[in-house]
Amino acid sequence: VDNSTMRDSIVSEKELSAYSTTLPNQLIQHQKLINTNLFYFKNSSLKLIIAAQQNRRQEFTNVFFPGLSSLHFLLRSTHLELNYNYEKIKNWVISTGISAMQQSSKNLGKEYLVPAYQLTDAGAYLMAHRTFPKLDLLGGIRYDQRAMKVEGLYTNLSGNFFTVKQSSMTNVFDAVNPVFRGISGGLGAAYQISKKYLVKLNVAKGYRPPNIAELSSNGVHEGTFKYEIGNANLKPETSWEIDAVAAMHRSHVSIELDLFNNRINQFIFARQLNTAIGQDSMRDGFNVFQFQATPVNLNGGELQIDIHPHPWDWLHFENAISYVTARQLKATADSTKYLPNIPAAKINTTVRIDFAKTGTYLKNTYVKIELENVFAQNNVYSAYHTETKTPGYQLLNLGMGGSICNAKKQEIATVVLAITNCTNQVYQSHLSRLKYASMNEATNQRGVFNMGRNFSIKLVIPFNTKLK
Repeated sequence: VDNSTMRDSIVSEKELSAYSTTLPNQLIQHQKLINTNLFYFKNSSLKLIIAAQQNRRQEFTNVFFPGLSSLHFLLRSTHLELNYNYEKIKNWVISTGISAMQQSSKNLGKEYLVPAYQLTDAGAYLMAHRTFPKLDLLGGIRYDQRAMKVEGLYTNLSGNFFTVKQSSMTNVFDAVNPVFRGISGGLGAAYQISKKYLVKLNVAKGYRPPNIAELSSNGVHEGTFKYEIGNANLKPETSWEIDAVAAMHRSHVSIELDLFNNRINQFIFARQLNTAIGQDSMRDGFNVFQFQATPVNLNGGELQIDIHPHPWDWLHFENAISYVTARQLKATADSTKYLPNIPAAKINTTVRIDFAKTGTYLKNTYVKIELENVFAQNNVYSAYHTETKTPGYQLLNLGMGGSICNAKKQEIATVVLAITNCTNQVYQSHLSRLKYASMNEATNQRGVFNMGRNFSIKLVIPFNTKLK
């Protein structure tokens, strides 16, 4: 029997709910308690995890009352997971288990981004794995159910909030009680043709229920510069995906090609709303977006090439090419053909030189230079001014690092130095939420640009290191 307990309490910039902002006057707290128990039997093992978390988010916007939070969102979660693993049943390794989660939230301030809600998740799964001389098989199936109780919130003509609606009140959040159910699973195989060649094939069915923001949001999402409206009629996303891998690993070169195709029903995304005369819909000074769903198809792949010629084992020439496209299956115009927020095609090229020995007190050192070439993204969801095209850009990065040793040649620390965007390139990532910020009068350009030249140093010292 092995029992362990971990507790941590931190204050950081983590996303603790469906919303994230970049306000300086905010307090985010995350507290977590995890208890893990392992029980070992003759031919099996049992793992039990019990966890509890509390997330608290406060934003202070009133300069006259700096200690009074205008937004105060409190979220409590409990989690239970039970896994039972059988070593072998007729050469099959079997794993089965159940999981459950309960969440409850409260709005303790006067600003509301999402309503108070209670959520209960429950699921069960079964997995099986078998290894043959050249073939690996892995399959599994899982059933999930989510039940939610979303509390309604209403306001009267005086601006006061109520949880029970009366006449002449305006809806802020509607009370809904959705229940979602779904089955997910997959079957995969890996075949080792020889020591140098490998192929893989996987087929999977996916399931994802909508979250509280997609269902019931009604307010400004500061992190995206949008006024977001939920959609209580959303259904769970379900998908079928097939992906294949072909890999070659030889003495001088390694090549791996990954391809996938994913058909998603009821894919959830937010699009901008327009007024009856075609202008941007605005609330509280922000463009209004609403969540909706549509069937889509995503496909793409990645090609990785690593050249390490002999006898120059210290030299690595690495290349990675990635591409993905996403189309709506029921699009009626070119402006709605593509999905929003799809990354652009990219080529990463890295030259790395490893040094086995570098003096008495350094070893495993390396230097590398990386060129990141991101292509323009012109396949955008331009309808209703939801998304704009993004030009391509190139970034040059440098790095070096290694292990520091003592006089006995024992490693006592690891140090890494890095410079990103060495040329101080001005660019915007297509996936940046800050790209759509308001116009900057100093530069006469819209949005916030990504980080310029940046220097970083990392030093890692193991706890068991003896510095003498």
